Amino acid sequence: MLTKKLPIHLVTGIVVYRAHKIIESCQEAFILRLYRENNKNGFIKAFSDNPQAFTTGFFQVEKVMKNLFVRKLYLWPRFHATVSSFLEKHKVLNMYKVI
Repeated sequence: MLTKKLPIHLVTGIVVYRAHKIIESCQEAFILRLYRENNKNGFIKAFSDNPQAFTTGFFQVEKVMKNLFVRKLYLWPRFHATVSSFLEKHKVLNMYKVI
């Protein structure tokens, strides 16, 4: 992205996992900043499996939204019918599981 070898304007969007860990000084926030500066129409979707992390600290949700360059926040609990059915259909394998 820095050397313009990747045509950022052709990237449709970026999905961020563990959004609660994005801080202003991390590499992910820097990448998202580069993406947003060069692609105004692309989407950024962020997910988190730790809602308690957003309640610690002062204005934590606002800070994460700022670092992710998102304006709207949608909260969908895992037990919501739509979310639950989607997660059941698309189970993720735990790649870090030690056998």
